[in-house]
Amino acid sequence: MAVLVEFKKLSCLNDDGVSIALSANCSFSSGQRVVISSSNDNAANSFIGLIAGIKSPAAGSVNLFGEDISTLGLDTLAGLRTRVGFLFHDAVLVSNLKVIENVALPIIYHSELTYDEGIERAQKLLDLTGYRGEVWALPDPLPLHVRKKVCVARALALAPQVVVCENLASGLAREEVMQLTELLVEYQSRRAKDRLLILTVEAGTDGVLVKPDRQMRIEGNRLVE
Repeated sequence: MAVLVEFKKLSCLNDDGVSIALSANCSFSSGQRVVISSSNDNAANSFIGLIAGIKSPAAGSVNLFGEDISTLGLDTLAGLRTRVGFLFHDAVLVSNLKVIENVALPIIYHSELTYDEGIERAQKLLDLTGYRGEVWALPDPLPLHVRKKVCVARALALAPQVVVCENLASGLAREEVMQLTELLVEYQSRRAKDRLLILTVEAGTDGVLVKPDRQMRIEGNRLVE
């Protein structure tokens, strides 16, 4: 198994300026499904932001596919990000693009597929999530649970090696959580030796649907196992 995400002597500042020592040393490898529970939304959000490279560590480093992302130029970092699918809890979509265009956008920009081929792939991904709305509608009026389906489709658009989800269950009914969780687990399982799935969940939330290999928690602003 290859190490895909690694924290080294890592600490950062949350939105309130409080230091978070997420992990002195911690790594996540291909073939793993990991559930991380937390009662601290800021800490969970910081964890995702560090992997995405949109949050910088106060100390230590974040390695993605063996590269210290703090040392990379924007183009190189953008290339690495195409290998990671992100799902943030607020399910933000590009408001002036149609639903299907939101899903197709990374395909069109970061693959060799044509526009029409990208749209076709986006439609198949939306079908997989159970999205049944109008694909040429704008996303802002959609309820949260429907936007999350669109976000799952977009996260999988480039067949990423790593998928990171922040509180996927938030705002969803249990059957909707089951449907999307099963889709993500099945996606990781199809090429389990190459893929990593990480989900953060609210403390007390049942993560058994993921069938995790590792269960961790953010406790006192520290990531522990």
